[in-house]
Amino acid sequence: MANTAVLEQPKRGESHGFTWVSAEGRQLSRTGEWDVVGQQHQILSAKVEPGETVHLEPGSMMYMGPGVRVEVNCDRCFPRCMGGEACAIMEYTNEGPRPTYVGITSSVPAEVVALDLETYDVVHARRGSFMSALGRGNAGFECDCNPLTCCCAGFGMCRQTISGAPGTAFVQATGTVERKAL
Repeated sequence: MANTAVLEQPKRGESHGFTWVSAEGRQLSRTGEWDVVGQQHQILSAKVEPGETVHLEPGSMMYMGPGVRVEVNCDRCFPRCMGGEACAIMEYTNEGPRPTYVGITSSVPAEVVALDLETYDVVHARRGSFMSALGRGNAGFECDCNPLTCCCAGFGMCRQTISGAPGTAFVQATGTVERKAL
């Protein structure tokens, strides 16, 4: 009799080495600074310590706690625009004596994906993917003059980059999101 391998059916939320973010229901940071809640149309709830600032794309703030001051920052306008983002970024700073919170949602129906910027040197993303950052995360751009990737692959000449360790960046991801440890 020949040996045959049996491939077990994956559990909900697993796909043989992959984790489906939509099935997790909730992502938690290691430090308790943020969590992502919901199966669909997720909300990022970020803890903001006194004196700390959270950077958000315009229009992505859903709710905020007391003591938060809101400012518009137009620094780094050119690289942000070239990377597919708005020229300005919103800064939510906790001016109160205690920790507070900011609720953040994507501008399109999407899942929220957290990127630890100390793990990734530079993240290349689709234009307009950047949503928010805790720490030093910034959206920028990188030029690619290869006609195959610019025209045929649909990336365009300018690709969005996200960098700025230490910190955590959050992107809005449409479609199915899978995580795989390589």
